[in-house]
Amino acid sequence: MESEKLGVLCSRNAPKLKSIPKADVYFSGFHSPMEKQILEKLLEQKQRIIYCPAWGLSGNLSPAILDALENNRMLILEMQNKNEDLFAAEQRNCFVIEHADDLWLSYVSPNGMLNRILKHE
Repeated sequence: MESEKLGVLCSRNAPKLKSIPKADVYFSGFHSPMEKQILEKLLEQKQRIIYCPAWGLSGNLSPAILDALENNRMLILEMQNKNEDLFAAEQRNCFVIEHADDLWLSYVSPNGMLNRILKHE
């Protein structure tokens, strides 16, 4: 059985998170501040995660990420473009949008990159 992947995307200036929808697998780069908070909560809840950081993994992985990897709850997909710029982040967001079975957009800034991407999809 193939699990449904919920793409998780959120603009950088998101308000406080109220809740996280249920999903088989959560799929994101977890880069914006809110996405990072969501990742922390998902790791605490021992959820299954596909993590595709926009510009690679930096330094040491947290104990929670190591635990998720060791227990087969996390898959890390490294993006080809590892430049630390907004273009790399945009490519990652497009990748999530294209490959997720469904999307959860907890907040989309009206003038932000994510809004622009979604208008062109």
